[in-house]
Amino acid sequence: MTRGLGDSCGRWCALAAALTAALLGLPRSGWTRHHREASAEPTAAAPARHRAAEASPVVGAQQALAAGDIDGAYQALEQAYRARPSAELLFWLGQVAEAEKRPVAAQDYMRRFLMEAGVDKDEAAAALRTQAQKLADQSTEGATEARVVGPKGALLLVDGHLAGTLPLPGTLLLAAGAHGLAIETKRKRLDGKVQTIAGRGIEVLFDLEASAVLVSQQPLVLVLRVDRGVAAADQARLTVATREALSKARCSAVQAAEALRSAPELRGCLAEIGCALRLADKNGLDYALRLAIDSQPGPARPEVSISAAVLDVAVGSVAAQVERKCSDCTSEATTAALREAVGQVLEAGLGRPRGTLLIESEPPGAAVKIDGRLAGLAPLRRDVLAGEHTIDLSAGGQRPASERIRVEPSEKKTLRVELAAELPEAEPAPAQTLAPPAGLRARLAYPRPRWRLLVGGVAVGAGLVLSGVGISALSLNGQCVVPVTAPMLTCGYLYSTEGLGGGLLGAGLVLSLSGAGLILWPGPPPAESPPLSRLAAPEAEGRSAPRPEPALQLRF
Repeated sequence: MTRGLGDSCGRWCALAAALTAALLGLPRSGWTRHHREASAEPTAAAPARHRAAEASPVVGAQQALAAGDIDGAYQALEQAYRARPSAELLFWLGQVAEAEKRPVAAQDYMRRFLMEAGVDKDEAAAALRTQAQKLADQSTEGATEARVVGPKGALLLVDGHLAGTLPLPGTLLLAAGAHGLAIETKRKRLDGKVQTIAGRGIEVLFDLEASAVLVSQQPLVLVLRVDRGVAAADQARLTVATREALSKARCSAVQAAEALRSAPELRGCLAEIGCALRLADKNGLDYALRLAIDSQPGPARPEVSISAAVLDVAVGSVAAQVERKCSDCTSEATTAALREAVGQVLEAGLGRPRGTLLIESEPPGAAVKIDGRLAGLAPLRRDVLAGEHTIDLSAGGQRPASERIRVEPSEKKTLRVELAAELPEAEPAPAQTLAPPAGLRARLAYPRPRWRLLVGGVAVGAGLVLSGVGISALSLNGQCVVPVTAPMLTCGYLYSTEGLGGGLLGAGLVLSLSGAGLILWPGPPPAESPPLSRLAAPEAEGRSAPRPEPALQLRF
């Protein structure tokens, strides 16, 4: 928006010529905010208006700008503003700042001109408002807002330039860097210096009685908002309502898109509390504000649920949370509910007291969890919200420990935890398994019971006898009972012993094999003697097992 004076000379001349007559005809009540007394201009002839134009500070500033005399234009406007502050003079002071290539100061003048100037249907006034709005709507990246508090009616100067009259209608826009701020009253002047950071608001308090200038930085809050089912037309209203609530709570807002420039890898996990805290921490922010607005169709109007939570980055946990529900909700009711929820959660979360916790472990290096979230390794110093917290410690080779502790506001508490070594696990008793089968030769050496030897011997003997008889019977089968003698030629009777001989032979073989089996089959294995450890077991069973040492010892 800044341009060189030589390039804009023609524009100034044209603007001065077009607006001079119109400005002279405007009543002062249309331009002032602090002094809104109506002043009726008397109707005069054309020569009288020309004389008034020559005496008008605005016309004089226009002529000085057209001639390239920027200092002369500023001096004329400053003297006029000191005599009678008005919104019109703020506009032309903004034009001077633009000519001096001070874009942030020019934008600040135009913003306050729009706040203080009344709505006028005059074409010339509308042209000024349009020009001022165009400059005021430019991006404020690289600037910061300051809330200035001081005695009413005091003149405010920034870096030696007149800025306005207290109380200002809004915040003061400053470029990032060092600035000199001063106020002037009829009896005293008070100077101070401030150092501003882009995007981080400050509050400046001028105390004339103490002759002191107090400067405090506003908390930086990361704004993360998720809309579900919210109409596009309502989203802009909700954004404005959130910004107004943050401004009322004296917080500086940082949008998620701006914060993600330094940590684009976190874009996909912002729904998680830990991820939101990491994003805020990487950007050096103090808090994160998580908003979830869910709009569902209702019988006549939507059913809206609003969830607002403040995350304390230094503590690493949720500092406050508020839930709101709106049935049969209009757009205006939704906006009001969001503004109220944001205001309440900021008031509860930003003002919550803290304490400091120092955690030590023996041995050192134990992992520390505070309320279930990993905080670091001991020894660890961490700010926590006032109240009760659960501390868990764990280390390799040590038994884990857990302790519940309460921290009072502004209290510094030390927690020392001794982790006991883990007891070695008892070796499981060896499983009793069957001995592998012995070899054939070894088994044949096992002693046989006597009854088996006796029965087996009788069976073998009887079998042999029967087998012999059977064989003899088979051998006689088909032979003559009485030998043939002359003169007989044929045998009268023959032996028929085939069945008898076969049966006796079979029975003998069965008895012989059975008896041999009883004799040859190994006997049962001999019983083993119990080991010495088993003999000592009864004595050990009478003694109780030693009790393990306590798992941990706590000292405060």
